[in-house]
Amino acid sequence: MTKNNIIYRIIFWLGFVYAQSENLVISDIDIRGNVAVNDSEIFFLVRQKPPNFLIRAPKFDPRLLKLDALTIKNYYQSLGYLDVNIIDEFSIQDNGVLIIYKIVEGKRYGLKSVIITGANQLKESKIKQSLGLEIGKSYNPVKLNAGLPMLHESYQEIGKLFAEINIGESINDSVAVIVDIIEGPDVYIKKSIISGLTHYDSSIVLRELTFFDDELYSKSSIDLSVKQLRETGVFSLVSLEPERINLSDSLVNILIETKEYKRRQWESEGGYEPIQFAEGAEPISAVGAQVEWRNRSIFKTTTHFSTRLLFGIPVEEEFIIPRIRADINLGNNWFLNSRIPTQLTGYYETFIIYQKDDNEFIERFGITLANLYRFEQRSQFESKFILEQFSDNNEKNLQERSWKATLLLDRKNDPIVPTSGHFISLGAKVAGFWFGGERDYLKLDAGLQQYFSISDESVIAYRLKIGKIWGWDTTFTDYSYEQFYLGGTTSLRGWDILRFKVDENGSPIGHTTRIMTNIEWRFHLYKFLGGILFVDGGTLEDELNGISLDNTKWDYGLGISIDTPLGPARLDYAIQAEDPTQSKIQLGVQYIF
Repeated sequence: MTKNNIIYRIIFWLGFVYAQSENLVISDIDIRGNVAVNDSEIFFLVRQKPPNFLIRAPKFDPRLLKLDALTIKNYYQSLGYLDVNIIDEFSIQDNGVLIIYKIVEGKRYGLKSVIITGANQLKESKIKQSLGLEIGKSYNPVKLNAGLPMLHESYQEIGKLFAEINIGESINDSVAVIVDIIEGPDVYIKKSIISGLTHYDSSIVLRELTFFDDELYSKSSIDLSVKQLRETGVFSLVSLEPERINLSDSLVNILIETKEYKRRQWESEGGYEPIQFAEGAEPISAVGAQVEWRNRSIFKTTTHFSTRLLFGIPVEEEFIIPRIRADINLGNNWFLNSRIPTQLTGYYETFIIYQKDDNEFIERFGITLANLYRFEQRSQFESKFILEQFSDNNEKNLQERSWKATLLLDRKNDPIVPTSGHFISLGAKVAGFWFGGERDYLKLDAGLQQYFSISDESVIAYRLKIGKIWGWDTTFTDYSYEQFYLGGTTSLRGWDILRFKVDENGSPIGHTTRIMTNIEWRFHLYKFLGGILFVDGGTLEDELNGISLDNTKWDYGLGISIDTPLGPARLDYAIQAEDPTQSKIQLGVQYIF
């Protein structure tokens, strides 16, 4: 058989396999030669997994074989197996495709020494930490390459914009690494050059910059300037890039490229998402929609105006209370020549409570003045003054004047699907007293969320919330759910929405003291499916001395999560610990926290 015939047959065979791959399914995956890494770790790494109890016949895609083999190889090399070789094969059988990975692990190399030359401005310990170089441990070239951008950013932060970092390796029985650094001169900013402005004056941009001409270059100042420019709400694109100046190694211009939003526009959105219906309860899953008209610039400034109509219907069982809200907003990031994001809002909203004899409309309307201070990436402090009237006593409108402060410290690695980090919330609301109005009370609410990654696709999540109200007048009917309530898909899943405690008519009862905790184990099952094992606990009382483990009620259960473009959707099954005959099926959007 000639050489050309062999090549033609191989091409024909590969073409046949690719053409038929859409109809082929994976029967099993055979992993051979692995000693240091067990099969379960490799199954977590690869995209094509063996059948399981949820999906019996995963589709086979031959294009992913090489990618999965490369993923396995990178993982081995991150453990110090630099000479690892991964051979991927597959065979078509009567019951599907058998995928075979043959692994030749080779020797595991440790890091013997690290020599750093040319580093004057950064400590050697910081350089080693950035590159993941730890003498006596396994050598990890994957972490080293991932840490190079971090080390460059550290130099850019101290003005060494054009620092050069070269890595050399000497591999024998162990590895010696040489890090050669040419720090270069300190780099200063000569001037800023702005492009893309058509409607606004350059002063709109310049006042958001956190650096000045003739100042030492600092990456954090550049990043903060980009963040503040985006927060103005008038630019769809903001880019700040340094440009070298001819015949100078120590001067750069900052090129500021902007692209403006359309100033006036209609916006609409809708869907299934959590909505804050009540002050004393967690957000409730609801079907909602909103229409908004926005003017991003009044008189060629960044002062924005908008008017919005919002409609939402909770989908929780026994809590079908539609909400209609209309509001008008006027805001700017600058107040009295200081950068204090401020928004003035006038609003009207009504809740429709369906009853047997007659439907009841609960109305709330008022004005809020809010100041928002953003720091870090997703952390913020908000101060809000509220003047509102509402019909909570069902006889006349009450007037409430209050000040509310909320501090959010968001250190999660991902806002939708966190796997590590923590989230802290602290809230305080003072109503009446020196503000006036018909209600006098103090409300404090605190929460802690923590996330621990125990494997690549497995996370332990924990939440604790504590709240207390002092001075609450119990003669008022709490139609707006200002007190604390529990129950439902976002708090205690073993109970109906807000019905952790009920009266003789089955209506929710709120209290002035609340403690709630949730513990979840979230893990990947297959492709877009995940599993959840959870325990929820909580208690509601009016007095602090009523809080005890004996009064705490618990539920436990399991859930299935489905990854969607908008985040995970959940189906949870919860059982009350005290009475296992009481169970609930809860449908929710996104994770409970």
